[in-house]
Amino acid sequence: MSVPPSICSVFLLAQNRLLREALAKILEKRSDLKVVAASEFSPRAIVDVATARPDVLLLDSLTSELSYFDFVRQVRECSHGTKIVLIGMDGDEAPFLQAVREGVTGYLLKDASALDVVSAVRNVAHGGAVCPIKLCTSLFEYVARQGSQLPSLHAKLSL
Repeated sequence: MSVPPSICSVFLLAQNRLLREALAKILEKRSDLKVVAASEFSPRAIVDVATARPDVLLLDSLTSELSYFDFVRQVRECSHGTKIVLIGMDGDEAPFLQAVREGVTGYLLKDASALDVVSAVRNVAHGGAVCPIKLCTSLFEYVARQGSQLPSLHAKLSL
């Protein structure tokens, strides 16, 4: 399905049918968002996402044999340019940082509202990143720790 460039295409992947249908209706009410597919998680989901080539993959936390980290990694390999927003996540620092390392650019907790989801999809589609305020500090601390482990970029001048 072809979507005009001014409209963000969204692939919605959630196990719970009620959640999937509710989010699809909420997103479709926005003139700048178009749900190009909505499905439950299955082994075929990777192929479906790659075929649809959405701007944003909105992914509910997975409760399956395949972790969402593996799934995210596979999506990023087969659907270049698709940005990923995870919803319904726990507020633990470790999974959040792992998701960021895997390339997720949106991370919403279980208590996120429908408006939070819409805002996250829009922000991520336009090149931004979204995370809960309480996890933002963890991200800065992680980057600061990593920075102290990287070699200095200052060049030595020899005369």
